[in-house]
Amino acid sequence: MDYNEVIKKSGLKKGWIAEKLGIGRVSLSHYINGTRPMPDEIKIGLNRILFVGGKPMEEVLSESLTNYYKRKESRNNT
Repeated sequence: MDYNEVIKKSGLKKGWIAEKLGIGRVSLSHYINGTRPMPDEIKIGLNRILFVGGKPMEEVLSESLTNYYKRKESRNNT
């Protein structure tokens, strides 16, 4: 999995993610770039931050916004 790409698409900052995981930004970069093995607890935490219901966060947010505007449009048309 390309965590860099998922993080980029999510719009989250690596510093914020590292803070939530309780690690430094440099450590996070080593883990996601594969220069150090990622501990299981970091992988679990990272997946909890980046994925919702098995979908990438940006996809979930995009669907939520699309549904919001569809509901708003249907209310305006009635």
